[in-house]
Amino acid sequence: MSPRAYLEKVLSGREPAVGVSLWRHFYEHEFSLPAYVQAMVLFYETYRWDFLKLNPRSTYYVEAWGARFEPSGDPRTGPRMVSTPIQSLADWPRVVRPIPATEGVWAEQLEAIRQVRARLGPEVPLLQTVFAPIEVCSRFLPRKEDLAPLLRAHPSLFHEVFQVVTEVLTGFALACLEAGADGIFFATQWATESVPDEVFQTFERQYDLALLRAIRRRAEWIVLHVCGAQTRVLDMLDYPTDLVHWDWVGGSNPTPEVVERRTSQAIVGGLLSRGILRFGPPDRIYDYIHRSHRPRRWVVSAECTFPPDVPGAHLMAVRRAVADLRGERWPLA
Repeated sequence: MSPRAYLEKVLSGREPAVGVSLWRHFYEHEFSLPAYVQAMVLFYETYRWDFLKLNPRSTYYVEAWGARFEPSGDPRTGPRMVSTPIQSLADWPRVVRPIPATEGVWAEQLEAIRQVRARLGPEVPLLQTVFAPIEVCSRFLPRKEDLAPLLRAHPSLFHEVFQVVTEVLTGFALACLEAGADGIFFATQWATESVPDEVFQTFERQYDLALLRAIRRRAEWIVLHVCGAQTRVLDMLDYPTDLVHWDWVGGSNPTPEVVERRTSQAIVGGLLSRGILRFGPPDRIYDYIHRSHRPRRWVVSAECTFPPDVPGAHLMAVRRAVADLRGERWPLA
């Protein structure tokens, strides 16, 4: 069964089914289009996930509006900020203006999708990562958490900014689907209990939903990723998405049993990237997956992007465990 067919089986819910996908950054390759594409393709070909989450550098969104970053020089660490065009409150409406979503760094990401699609063919589901508007805006600041007080103090100004960001991100997401992505991996770190409710309702939900509704008919699959501890994932189950992904093993978030009672979306997760996935050993990972609670629609994954230093043998243990659950021979033919 092809990865596409198996993912469709998981999402159909007609019978219990287990999918699998993991993802990581390749920090040393993310500023080079050929190197990034090669890393994504080799990563997929090694493990044969049920979908490939395209995982570009997280900085490209704000690079489009003039922020500058450079590689850290450490394959375990992401890019570091060199400069930001936002130095004062007055800079926000001046800097964040409507821009074409198919030029500059956006064009680079679209070309990456085309090249990965050409190399992997039509049967491998590709999901392009797109951040929530509030997540993108926070990336202009050296300290992301400094955004919330600004939103509360100057809501009118930031509604104008968020409308621009949402429109550009929507255009980019649609362009990704046109370029060959099957769906969108929609991610936010701002849907937690530490974020004031007025900020969550007004600047997270409102603009998330505007973007997601605009792309829903064009996207075959949308994953909602709610990052962090004490998330508001239960407040987001009405989002027009197909799979919901959060840390449901860290102890501070709703369990999959609770979420399953409230949604028909597939459940993604089950492994701690800085826990069992990182420390293993492989036999323990294999046994853990076989003993775990299995949501009816389950894609085995880590709670987030896993660290680059996770051993390949641990990833292979995950893939082999899922293959055995499905009655597949590993390696796949």
